[in-house]
Amino acid sequence: MGKKDVQHANVTMVVAEITKTDIVLFNQEKVVGKAYQTKERKEEVDRVNRRKMLMKLVR
Repeated sequence: MGKKDVQHANVTMVVAEITKTDIVLFNQEKVVGKAYQTKERKEEVDRVNRRKMLMKLVR
C-alpha cells in the first residue's frame, strides 16, 4: 500500500468571558428598567441612585 497524504484541520477555540449587563432606563420620577453596559458604568449608576436617595431623605 502506498502512503496517503493526511491533512489535519487546525481548529482554534476561543474562550470569551461574558458578563450580564443591565441598563437603567430613567423616567423623570422613577427607574423604569435596568441595564449596565460595563461594570464601571453599573457602579456609576449605583452611586447616582444612592445620591438621589440621600437627597430625598435630606429634604
